[in-house]
Amino acid sequence: SRTRVSTTGHRGRPLCRQPAATPGDQDILVRLDVEQNFRSLSFGDSAGTETAVQCVGQPPSGCVVPADGAPVPECGAVEDCACDLHGQDLPYPGMRSIAEKIVLMCSASASPVRVLLIGLGGGAISSYLQDRCGDSHLALESVEKDGRVADLAQKFFGFHTTSQNTVAVTDGLSAIGSREKGAYDAI
Repeated sequence: SRTRVSTTGHRGRPLCRQPAATPGDQDILVRLDVEQNFRSLSFGDSAGTETAVQCVGQPPSGCVVPADGAPVPECGAVEDCACDLHGQDLPYPGMRSIAEKIVLMCSASASPVRVLLIGLGGGAISSYLQDRCGDSHLALESVEKDGRVADLAQKFFGFHTTSQNTVAVTDGLSAIGSREKGAYDAI
């Protein structure tokens, strides 16, 4: 089946789509600016970008956007499209503002800073914090409502889990309500 997508207002072209998981969900589009290896994620025909990362180097050979007019493949069919985020900055000022506060906390703390991040997106903030703070100075738990987003973060956006960088697929409000008060240094 052919999927038509709008590229107006987005950087890059559609690389793949993740179909809606349940009625009421929207497809998720992963976009790629091939020249810059800049990747973004958006829901359905939304004009907004939910998350974005700037990967190091050129996209791998298997990371190819379809030609104009060609159908956009499902994301499961796209192989070899890993993203290296090591040393990269965050693409948006709002993301940097959040992250830099945590990085300062990491540098000032003798023990790991405990952080609960609501909304994983592509994992850009998590990856940035992991890179800047290291596992010995950061215990990060991300919460993402949509499991498809968590899967795409690992496949296309450079997000990696570790014992100190985990992700839970659940509603953010439920996650906060189920955590022990005072369990985090930052939310």
